[in-house]
Amino acid sequence: MGRRVLRINTAIAILIFLVWLAITIVGEGHPAAAFAMVVPSALWILPPALALAWAAAKRDRAASVIGVVNCLFAGLLLLGWNFPKRPSAAPNLRVMTYNVQHFKHYSVDEVARAIIAQDPDVVLLQEAKKRPGFLELMAPYHACSDNGRIILSRFPIRSWRQIALPPRPSWSALLATVDVRGQDVNFVSVHLIPSRVDDTLVKKPLQLGHEVDEFVRDRGEQLRHLHEALDGLRGPIVLGGDFNALPLGREHARLTHRFTDAFANVGSGWGFTAPTAFPLRRIDFLFTSSEVAPVRAQVPRVIASDHLPLVVDLHLGPPQNR
Repeated sequence: MGRRVLRINTAIAILIFLVWLAITIVGEGHPAAAFAMVVPSALWILPPALALAWAAAKRDRAASVIGVVNCLFAGLLLLGWNFPKRPSAAPNLRVMTYNVQHFKHYSVDEVARAIIAQDPDVVLLQEAKKRPGFLELMAPYHACSDNGRIILSRFPIRSWRQIALPPRPSWSALLATVDVRGQDVNFVSVHLIPSRVDDTLVKKPLQLGHEVDEFVRDRGEQLRHLHEALDGLRGPIVLGGDFNALPLGREHARLTHRFTDAFANVGSGWGFTAPTAFPLRRIDFLFTSSEVAPVRAQVPRVIASDHLPLVVDLHLGPPQNR
């Protein structure tokens, strides 16, 4: 029995390593790796935790050691645990990104109160189709909106435009240039298409390969259009929203090559944002360009949507000479 427990813990260790390797190297391009990336993050801790409990119950010291290592490995790499970091500068700008689910299960008053309670300077909203009375409740915030995205700002909004993201016109990002104490800052609220890999595996498993190919192609096109739009901007960039992806794989690596993932940089814990009732995934992000330094990041327990908000305190440096 002791050898069996040890073999199971060793097998789990190998499995976790292979999953991490596949996600890191292969990314979204293979059905197995793509499916691993849409599995709720917190579920990766269950197999090693159960195996550890079994080893402890059998008083198998070697298997218990491997079980502890497995839990740490899963928690740090697959779940993306973040340790708190010492702030490098004093915050002077608070930004909140929040998917409000089209006010589906909560009133505009409840959503407005949830936002105001966090005292943000700028708010990036997704799934926020206009509802009567909401913008009035958010006064004196300045506001701009497109098809499902709203940007609210205590500072004047100089200009705004929509960034089209294929494959359908309904998918887009909202870009607003905001005058923050005399400096133009570009804020982008984005909502990328979700993966249907898990749903396809259950309903149409034989079409999984096609679904993965289609998803990777569409997401790649969305990110290409987004990066092209951002390439033409001058000044600091704050990019936030519901990316419908975990902080793993090539998509996230491409974003963090250019921007700083605020929560990964200054947050503490896993930062899971969805679903609200029992958060299992970190799919809402806020990225910043080099002119903006994240100071603190938190996911407050605010119940006004099926997502939790991400609130980040930033330090905006002085304008750079060009």
